[in-house]
Formats: sequence, structure tokens, C-alpha cells
Amino acid sequence: MWWFAELASAWAGACCVGSTSAVPARLGECEHVLAGVGLAGELAVARWDPEGTVAGASPDETNGAVTALVGARWSRWGQATVQLPTRFQHRVAGDLVDDGAGVGDLIAGVTVDPLEERLGPHGGGLPVPVVTLSLRAPTGRDWTDSDGPLLADTTGVEGFGGRAAVQVERTMGTPWWLGTDLALDPHLPARIGVAGGVGRYLGTDWTLSGTLRHERQLTADGTARTLVGARVIRGQRLAWRAWVGAGTDVGLSGLGADLPVLASADLGLAWIH
Repeated sequence: MWWFAELASAWAGACCVGSTSAVPARLGECEHVLAGVGLAGELAVARWDPEGTVAGASPDETNGAVTALVGARWSRWGQATVQLPTRFQHRVAGDLVDDGAGVGDLIAGVTVDPLEERLGPHGGGLPVPVVTLSLRAPTGRDWTDSDGPLLADTTGVEGFGGRAAVQVERTMGTPWWLGTDLALDPHLPARIGVAGGVGRYLGTDWTLSGTLRHERQLTADGTARTLVGARVIRGQRLAWRAWVGAGTDVGLSGLGADLPVLASADLGLAWIH
């Protein structure tokens, strides 16, 4: 799912534009706290086989989540965020139908952007580095406690996990970003991702952004996926931020392996002070 605090385009440096952040969890430099809720859903439309060829979806999956989100900036160069989803899942495989719901895993993280963006010689900003570290706590139900035939009541992952991400971004002029991240879980293969995006400011209240991401498990079989997405955000400085977005796996042979091809959508609203 396209979670709100994931590494993605931020545009958070220009604090006087209410919609600067293309990630709803990112605060501008003059903003202090954020509290919001997001709705997200995804549908399995196909599946890559282990060789990366696209086939029909099996099992048929429909997933949803309601995520509570809070964030606080402790200084000009850093902020913390916490998010907790409640997940809903529906799976069908042949004659088996399985439904489940429950609290998911809590994710807490810090984002550090230590350098102030400066204007370059051609008017746009000079790119600056941003680092994000996050911890996943196993507050959800993992597969060992599942009672469903298709594990639809599994809402979390066993054990604690962590994620580190680094990117360079520009917020002045035409905003863009490029980054990489590494996720580590004790009971899952390590995953590495490379992602980037570009955005456009539409006046002072609107932001439009597009993203492209490829991630791969660090295993011999090369389980992987490639995703594209877009998001529109509207906001007012030190008041509120609303967003709507959509994304999908790129369902082409060779761009994924041994995973479902998912289409997703999300929307949300946050209060900012």
C-alpha cells in the first residue's frame, strides 16, 4: 500500500506554501504538528509468476486500511511521525472465501533534512539530502496467529522491523526527488528499493506529483515489483492538508516476480499547526 510516511517526494522546504508536502506526513519548516487520518484500498488485478510473467490473480485480493497519523517537527531540520493502521482484507481462491480485519503494525520514524535549500544559479533550488529512519512494531496479528484459510486476518508481520532511506530532493522551481531505501525484518527477506518523482505547484494551494518505484527482495529468486503513482494535494499553511492519489504495479513481464499486481487508491485529511 502507498503508506503516507514512506520515502517519496516531499517538497517540504518552502514552508509558506500550504500544499508543499507531497507526502502528507511531511511538515514544512514553519509547521509544528500534524494529526490526520487516511483511507487506502488496493485490489489484485493479476499476478506475476516466479519467472516474472503476468497471469491471472490468485488468490483474488481486496485490501483496505484506515490509518491514524500524527507528526511533530522538533526543529527546522527534523521531525518525528507515528502511524497506526486498521486493516481490512478479503481473499477468494476457488471455493474458499476469507475475510479479516484488525489493528496493523505501528510505524514510528524520524526524518532529518539538515541542510537549508539555496537558490541555484538558474533560479531553481539546489538539491539537499534527506534521511528517514523508521521502526515497525508488531502490534498487528501475524500469520502464526491466523485462523483463516487464506490468512485474511493477518494484519501485521512477526517481530520488529526497521527501514532506512536516503534521498536528494529539490523543492524550489520544479520539484523533484530521487532516493533509495532498505527494509529489514527478522522473518522476511531484506528488501531494497529505488524511487524517484517529479511534481508541479498549481498556484499556492495545490500540488501535483508523480512517482516511480522499483523494489526487490535480496534473495536468489529476485522477487520484485515496479510501481507508478500520482497524487494531488491541496492545503493551507498552518491549517489543513487534503490529498487523493492512485497507483498501480506496472503489470509487464520482467518488471515483477512472484507477487500480486495491485491497483491502489488513497485519500485523507490532516490538521496542521
